[in-house]
Amino acid sequence: VYHYLVDIITWNKDTRRGTFSILLADEDGRKAESKVNPEPATFQQYKQITLLTGFDQDLENVERISLTFSTGSVIGPKFKLRILQMRFRSLTNPQR
Repeated sequence: VYHYLVDIITWNKDTRRGTFSILLADEDGRKAESKVNPEPATFQQYKQITLLTGFDQDLENVERISLTFSTGSVIGPKFKLRILQMRFRSLTNPQR
């Protein structure tokens, strides 16, 4: 397992609670997907939250990063998580 720390600062005025999945893609079309902690996290405006995530493969030249946010609610309104800043830090390869 290849571990990354994900630092996120959100822009939403209201507090959002939920989980998200991350999809990494490299220039050759290979993809690696990870679920962040299955427990919902709380995202507040301008507050940084750091989450630990793991991938089953390590992509050296990541070309695209996609995040999917989910509140886990099937019934009810859909919410967006507006991200102001996001940073990935590799624990497996800290020089990246």
